[in-house]
Amino acid sequence: MKLGGAVTAVKARTHVVCSGWNGKNLWLGMRASDAHSNMTLPYICIKTVDCGLVSWLGSRTDMLANDRQENTV
Repeated sequence: MKLGGAVTAVKARTHVVCSGWNGKNLWLGMRASDAHSNMTLPYICIKTVDCGLVSWLGSRTDMLANDRQENTV
């Protein structure tokens, strides 16, 4: 899946994984802001290897990769 498909998938609240990532069980997902967040708009986050969630900003390599797939987590 290319970047456009991945963005569409996370907007539909599906998790997206990339086979080229070094860490296991990493995924991208969409999160909405809430009363406990400083975010005011929905944002894409990544689940980290230590099970944290942080906002995601893809690298140039991430943007051009074609190894994404939808995943049910």
